[in-house]
Formats: sequence, C-alpha cells, structure tokens
Amino acid sequence: MRTVQHWPPSCGDVAKMEGIRDGSLDFVHASHTLATQDNPQKVLARWLDLLKLGSYAIVTVPNEDLYGKGE
Repeated sequence: MRTVQHWPPSCGDVAKMEGIRDGSLDFVHASHTLATQDNPQKVLARWLDLLKLGSYAIVTVPNEDLYGKGE
C-alpha cells in the first residue's frame, strides 16, 4: 500500500467513484456511509469491484436502535 485516498463529497458519488480503476484498491473503509445512501447495495457492489483480489472491505453501519431508527 502506497497511498490512502480520502473520498469527500466533493470527489463525487460514492456509488460511482469515477477515476478509480476496478481491482486497484488494497482496502475500502467506510464508516456510516451506507446508511445515507439511496441504494446501499449498488454502493457496496461498486466498492467490491474496486478491490484487488483478496483485499478487504471494512464497513461500519450505525446501530439502528442507538440512532433512533429501530422499531
């Protein structure tokens, strides 16, 4: 791993992540990002496409009971 790329909203849509080649990342780390997406399955699929074979996606989602969205 040579660099770490932060992806703020100004970089564009996290469901597209244009400018990053498929199979080029050692890992993806996302904290509470999927909870705000209209189509989290599409976003996660894109992130998995970006990973090199054998790499990791580390994804943290909020606990719905702690954040007032639980039933």
